[in-house]
Amino acid sequence: MLKITCPFLFICNLLLLISCDNKISHDPVVKPEFSVSKETVYSEIKNLAKTEVVWMEGYSFLIDTLNTSLNVQLINPKELPANKDSIIATQKRVASRLKSFLKDGKQFKEYNIIFIRRDTVRRSSGTLTSEEALFDYTFKESDL
Repeated sequence: MLKITCPFLFICNLLLLISCDNKISHDPVVKPEFSVSKETVYSEIKNLAKTEVVWMEGYSFLIDTLNTSLNVQLINPKELPANKDSIIATQKRVASRLKSFLKDGKQFKEYNIIFIRRDTVRRSSGTLTSEEALFDYTFKESDL
């Protein structure tokens, strides 16, 4: 049997729980809803960015209002553009193309595009994978 030694604290905790349940709740992972197959999306982005692997996941987060971000990793680029402006232009083309593939182009408020170099070394003692972020840029949906 539950014994409540301080009814005031019990009521305060109960009210706090009730008030928390009334706040906006959301799943932090948001799956992109594409108008074409995922295979088409991944193939197009790999060709556009000249990369071996594309990984992406959407997230939602609260900062005054509910925001959404599509995070895209372009892993092991075969060749990077020569200068920073060209890299950003490539990242923007990737973000714009992804936005065009979405059923609702406003599903994500921002697109974070990052080039990553990943190396895997296999040894008798195990496998070691290292990652190095090369270039990271975030675009607002309204700028695409």
